Amino acid sequence: MKNITIQKIEVTLFEITVPDIAADPSGFGVWYQRGAGTPQQRFAIRIYADDGTIGEYVPPRSRAPVVMAASIALAHLLIGKPALERERHYQTMRNATKHVGDSGIGALDIALWD
Repeated sequence: MKNITIQKIEVTLFEITVPDIAADPSGFGVWYQRGAGTPQQRFAIRIYADDGTIGEYVPPRSRAPVVMAASIALAHLLIGKPALERERHYQTMRNATKHVGDSGIGALDIALWD
């Protein structure tokens, strides 16, 4: 079996408006509010492998710019590495962020499993 390698990682910030959903000022929570439609920032991650496989993930509501920045900061740890060694990548990212928290790991980890 060929060792599939991660070639590149793209992270894209975008904005959506969900009908009847309002966001609290902190940006952490949302709730139903008839007639509301608060714009919300989200981001998408795409992980490209050398065999043409693409793993994708869009995290649900979150502090998108913060989690996105953390994901971008961690992405270099995965480039050129075997795509199927997901558990090892998770541990590498956990070790790299143990002094600052694990924000950003989940989005990359889920895209790897996609």
